[in-house]
Amino acid sequence: MKVFVELLQLVPGTYKLTISAPGFTTLERADLTLQVNLPTTADVQLQVAGSSQAVEVSETGAPMVNTTDATIGNVFDNKQIEQVPIEARNSG
Repeated sequence: MKVFVELLQLVPGTYKLTISAPGFTTLERADLTLQVNLPTTADVQLQVAGSSQAVEVSETGAPMVNTTDATIGNVFDNKQIEQVPIEARNSG
């Protein structure tokens, strides 16, 4: 995005240009010289202001998997195991 600003009533001299916009870092350009009847251009790029995000993960309630012991679980017999679909198992 380009923005053009004409400042026609400034007295010739040396100025400090400060540009700021919400969500961007402030830019300062010192020693900007304005002369009589001579347009001056200052090409600048504003950088997006840094942002930070925090994600907090906490345990709520009981864990979904018991990794300590087998007190909560099911026993499968051979027939149930054989019925589990496996891609590499021979069908015949």
